[in-house]
Amino acid sequence: MPNGSLDAHLFGKKCPLLPWNVRYKIVLGLASGLLYLHEEWQQCVVHRDIKSSNVMLDSSFNVKLGDFGLAKLMDHEVGPQTTGLAGTVGYMAPEYVSTGRASKESDVYSFGYDVKQVECLMIVGLWCVHPDKNLRPSIRQALQVLNFEAPMPNLPSSRPVPTYHHHVPNKPSVSCAEASITTSLHMGR
Repeated sequence: MPNGSLDAHLFGKKCPLLPWNVRYKIVLGLASGLLYLHEEWQQCVVHRDIKSSNVMLDSSFNVKLGDFGLAKLMDHEVGPQTTGLAGTVGYMAPEYVSTGRASKESDVYSFGYDVKQVECLMIVGLWCVHPDKNLRPSIRQALQVLNFEAPMPNLPSSRPVPTYHHHVPNKPSVSCAEASITTSLHMGR
């Protein structure tokens, strides 16, 4: 595929960063593809290995889901079926691991993991541009979250008000306590 796989764009060093409108398009495309496989085709197709390296991107960044080697066909009326455990550790739904029953819901769990990877980039980005420099992460902290070695930060539900404190040095001829200026900007998202 001309634009490779989603994981190359999320984790690779050679691919340019994807703008948010393209990321959104990719997530919508993957969700639409899963809807087709799960509900709109003549049989239900449970992929069982949805992950960013199996999400291929064409020249317009349209999604093509690949690697159907582990996929199972099921009748729409039939619920989860016991199968041999297959897929990528970390992307498999807990109920699939414990029961061995593949289902549409276990594919949705794996899809959620891909969305979480995209979301992680957004949250780390917002954390890095926090208006209060004391609440920004170190680059080590940001990298640990991006590598899923540390939990994502809890960001406020609304954008904090940027505040800047500028301390004016005392002049020898002025006898007053240390002067300071505080500026606040109210900005919407």
